[in-house]
Amino acid sequence: MTLRWSDIEPSQNVFTFPNDSAINAAVNQGIKILAILSTAPAWAGGGAYGNTPPSNIALWQTFVGAVAQHYRGKIIAYEIWNEPNLQNTNQIGVGWDRDVNSSPLYVDYLHVAAQQIRSNAPGTLVVGPVLSTSSESRGNTIFAQIEAASYSDGPGSSFLDVVSFHANGANNDGVQTSLDNVEGHLSQITASNVTKPIWITEFGWDTSYVSQTTQEQNIANFVLALTGENNGQLAPCFGGGWQWYKFTNMFIFDLQDGPGDTRGIFTPSGAPKVAVTSYTATFPFPAELPCINNTKFTYSCTGRTCTFTNPYTQNESYTIYIWDYGDGTTLMATGAAGRVVVHTFPAAGTYFFVGTGADTVALGNLNQADVQLVTVH
Repeated sequence: MTLRWSDIEPSQNVFTFPNDSAINAAVNQGIKILAILSTAPAWAGGGAYGNTPPSNIALWQTFVGAVAQHYRGKIIAYEIWNEPNLQNTNQIGVGWDRDVNSSPLYVDYLHVAAQQIRSNAPGTLVVGPVLSTSSESRGNTIFAQIEAASYSDGPGSSFLDVVSFHANGANNDGVQTSLDNVEGHLSQITASNVTKPIWITEFGWDTSYVSQTTQEQNIANFVLALTGENNGQLAPCFGGGWQWYKFTNMFIFDLQDGPGDTRGIFTPSGAPKVAVTSYTATFPFPAELPCINNTKFTYSCTGRTCTFTNPYTQNESYTIYIWDYGDGTTLMATGAAGRVVVHTFPAAGTYFFVGTGADTVALGNLNQADVQLVTVH
């Protein structure tokens, strides 16, 4: 859901929160919300389309703080801006209509947003840099700036919990074209962010150019390629063809067709397209792709110290257990000693924790994998 700055703060320090009813309805139905913060108001110098970030970053700081405080406990993640690698798009809320090297930089906006979100809504995830489908030089620059930045409260990369970008199919592009675009973004991700979870926050196909059946098949095959296909064999839902990356969440764009837009998986009347009836509706709510041979690990915590147990015991003595704690540390151990582990997190917060069990004969083929959010206090 896009939370437009221009709608929420139509004049300075006057807040209206017009999204309340939709957010409350979603929360009441058990839907988790990723909120996109974008679209600067005209009074702040946002320009005709709201895509010019104000040079006075304190204005942004006030806005993000107010939103985080207002929606504390209702929104699980915030995406910072929308496609800042683009310029002069002439679309509302899309792009960064300033020199990407002019201060304040995107990473400065990210830093201030993370401070406000973590202070006013602890445990809420900060997601970015929200790059557009096609990778190009400005995206490289933004990732490099995140890597290079350093503040009194930490390096720039520490203010990013999740890496995000878009992978929309254009016209009648096939799945491979979208996967090529994904690879382009992966090549941009810098060292401090490469192990973080990746969310593809827009992907899908337009039924003006492809049939509903093709839309459904493309969506399903795209998800399978990134999360469930490993060297031609089905594997648990972690890593997929790019097994060293954590594709943990994917957002189909768009939900419902509107004027001049047929990217939705529902028609304007609300009728489901084939992508729903033959794909998402086949999963339990929420619509999560079931993993093969995937039993969730269990854990319990006392303070910041947690005990994790991987349930995979078949051929245990031949299994390498791999634990990625989500705080920059990992553990790899063979046999029973690696199946139950104890870890103390460096600080309170929410971490993406990955547990896997891999056959030692073919380490690339995971026997069991699970990704969970772990919150410690």
